[in-house]
Amino acid sequence: MIDMDDILVVEGVRKTFEGLVAIDDVSIKVKKGLMTMLIGPNGSGKTTLINCITGFYKPDRGSIRFSDEEITNLQPHVVCNKGLIRTFQIPQPFEKLTVLENLLTAYRDNPGENFLKALIKKSWINEEEKATTLAFKFLKLLNIDHMWDKPATHLSGRTDET
Repeated sequence: MIDMDDILVVEGVRKTFEGLVAIDDVSIKVKKGLMTMLIGPNGSGKTTLINCITGFYKPDRGSIRFSDEEITNLQPHVVCNKGLIRTFQIPQPFEKLTVLENLLTAYRDNPGENFLKALIKKSWINEEEKATTLAFKFLKLLNIDHMWDKPATHLSGRTDET
């Protein structure tokens, strides 16, 4: 049964690669407004599941719903435009940027991505302020807000993986 608070519902997803079962009968529900973590050992299928959810892999079976809309088998850019965005594991941050600037590179509504928004300075300034405020919330959540203006190379390996 789907709860109205469920923003993401994955049911019975299976993905194989040339006969090798990567994930089998995976079902999860993610509540709107909550932070949810997917935790497991290396090789347990976490990235495969994320790739299925975000459209990078097509599941062999099962269904994926986001905001009560079927997204199974949609292309990644379509899933992204619906508001479900993934990040990729990168081995290191942009070394010449600060911790804050690294985080801002992930902001989806960057005015530079929209030619018309980029021309309207007030809109651009509002988006920049919104992005910076959101970035500081994440830095605080990760307990690294005190490092916002430090080069990203100052993050330790442990902090880097947070």
